[in-house]
Amino acid sequence: MQLLSDPHVYGLFNESNYGTSVHSYNREAGARVLEAILAENNLSASEVLAVSRGDDFVAVCTTGVGVGDEYGMFKKRLQLGKFIRWETVGSVALTEPGFKIFGVELRGRDGSALLAQSWNSVSEGLPERDRLVAIMARLVDAPASRR
Repeated sequence: MQLLSDPHVYGLFNESNYGTSVHSYNREAGARVLEAILAENNLSASEVLAVSRGDDFVAVCTTGVGVGDEYGMFKKRLQLGKFIRWETVGSVALTEPGFKIFGVELRGRDGSALLAQSWNSVSEGLPERDRLVAIMARLVDAPASRR
């Protein structure tokens, strides 16, 4: 996978739960989803600030956040969610504890839910959520010229 040979992208996977998880998340699968998110939104790898694996693969970029996953019997089909641009996001919030206890939610300027992402594991969920919330909150509060 050519994207994983990029030192910047490789470092992002190492900083995420792909690098620390006790689960066997497949970096190549994550890189395929990331590549599709970048291609669909005309983004470069240098615009990616963080990646993570929770309910779906998440890519936090300078212009917004994208989600996606592989599906199908052989996990060869990609399904991408809508790319959410930072200028449409009004707030980043922690989700209420529930079945999936560590989550983050992006809400639009009108209060509508734009994205919900959660992690099941206490050992990786809390640090991943806190890491992404810190990055996302900084981007939501920053003017577009400073992202």
